[in-house]
Amino acid sequence: TYPIGLITSDELAYAGMSYGYLNRLVYMYSSQSYWSLSPFDFYSNVSAARVWNVNSAGHLSNNHVTGSSGVRPVINLTSETLISGGTGTKNDPFTIQ
Repeated sequence: TYPIGLITSDELAYAGMSYGYLNRLVYMYSSQSYWSLSPFDFYSNVSAARVWNVNSAGHLSNNHVTGSSGVRPVINLTSETLISGGTGTKNDPFTIQ
């Protein structure tokens, strides 16, 4: 009924994160590492996939898939969803009606 997925690197970029640029002011920064759903490449030297992730410093980066990081769920809203408050920042998130 209410689908939920993992965040993608595109959504992280829309939130204000950029590869090679540190931005700890965005709501996606949490000081904890987590994986995105988006693949980066396949690293044949160690036979492991790499995916986009946010590291604990707050950088959008890529790394081998391991069990040492978390994930962030995403709920997609329809275009009719109304925002009743907030500015969309980490300290003042949007309030959804």
